[in-house]
Amino acid sequence: MNFNFSKSRNGGCLFKLVKLAILVVLILIVIAYFSITYIADYALKTITSGTGIESGVGSISMSLTKQQLDVKNFFLTNPPNYKKCNAISFKNAFVDTDISPMKFLKDKILVVDEIRIDGLFLNLDLRTGSGLSALLTSPKSNITEISEILQKSLGVDSSVAEEEPSSEPARETQSGDSEPMRFIIKKIVFDDGTVSGAFNNKGFEFPLPSFTIENIGVRENGLTGGELAVKLTGIIGTRVTVDAVKHITKESVNITEGAAKDGVDATRDVGKDISNAIKSIFN
Repeated sequence: MNFNFSKSRNGGCLFKLVKLAILVVLILIVIAYFSITYIADYALKTITSGTGIESGVGSISMSLTKQQLDVKNFFLTNPPNYKKCNAISFKNAFVDTDISPMKFLKDKILVVDEIRIDGLFLNLDLRTGSGLSALLTSPKSNITEISEILQKSLGVDSSVAEEEPSSEPARETQSGDSEPMRFIIKKIVFDDGTVSGAFNNKGFEFPLPSFTIENIGVRENGLTGGELAVKLTGIIGTRVTVDAVKHITKESVNITEGAAKDGVDATRDVGKDISNAIKSIFN
């Protein structure tokens, strides 16, 4: 007995399967598109959970074709023993990723080419018991304390917070479901920032000079989300604290010079008044 199979029917079934697969992929893309903000917000709250520090993002949009993300309204609040307000926030961050599917699936490493942050705002609370100059050698503020709190809470090695990579060899990549996703960021550019705060009950505010941090996680063969948070808050806290000390010192010098000039002018005026008074006595 001979059986005849219709090629057109087989082709039709295959075509339907392909269409179904494409439809499933499109549905997954749509779900990912609308849930990415929730996922990112949840990930941030997981990192700061139990620390008394709150965090979140307003929204995240993405372009799959360009492999780019647009993050809006990020915030990270002060630790519990500081004034209740945002310590770090920004309006926009443009993230340009370089996703290699094989490396991502095998090593769980996401490479980011560049992050450009606009509208960075830092509310700085400087604390020292050894005078202002001590902050230059040992920067301490609410932002550096955030880094220290996250480091202890997440069990992150203290060397991670350093800007310069340690001399330790890169860790080996281990495949497996338990291995967390890691990140390598080639460059972060901070533009149009503002620092506001107070020291010794005297307020200050100044524009933050643009600065760049490069090769984050390269030496370590990637950093986890927690390690990344510790490193970035540590670097930003140190840099901004030093900038604030320089600003306060410069303002103090200007005030002192102004007061000295006013004092000289006042002394000169008093001298003239005394001289005129003496002349009037003998005239």
